[in-house]
Amino acid sequence: MNPMGIFGGTFDPIHYAHLRTAFELQQALRLKEIRFLPAGNPPHRDQPLADAQLRLQMVQLATAGQAGFVVDDREVRKEGPSYSVETLAELRHEYPDRSLCLIVGMDAFLSLPKWYQWRELLQLAHLVVAHRPGWRAPSASCWSIAAPVASAICTSRERAASISTPSRNWRFRPPKYVS
Repeated sequence: MNPMGIFGGTFDPIHYAHLRTAFELQQALRLKEIRFLPAGNPPHRDQPLADAQLRLQMVQLATAGQAGFVVDDREVRKEGPSYSVETLAELRHEYPDRSLCLIVGMDAFLSLPKWYQWRELLQLAHLVVAHRPGWRAPSASCWSIAAPVASAICTSRERAASISTPSRNWRFRPPKYVS
């Protein structure tokens, strides 16, 4: 099946937590690749400090040499806002038989109903929610915050059963930066 992880973001800048999260999810979900997609013009965030080309270069340098890490520049090349639903639709067209897994942090998950055509995302890819420091899953008493998203998601027991715990002997080595 060769499942593909889709890891979009502003990456302003990309940092160790992005890389560690991607690596651990790659291992845990047995993803053939993690595709990093720096947003050219992110519609849900303030204007990035670094321009899109510089952020793309930072992602390329940070992921170089890591097996299964691929950098995709389509959102940087695109005119106008970088909408995840449009990128996923393109990827779904290019890879009709591959399982696509959209990786988001808990903060993004909780704000998903504010995203452009967010319900369509769930038709195009599996949603993988990663822990993010400072953010917690809603407790049962306040689940209404995420209820619009939760009601739109069908959980796949088969997929959940295939997830294994990542090894503690992970081999990711952060790149050495040269000035």
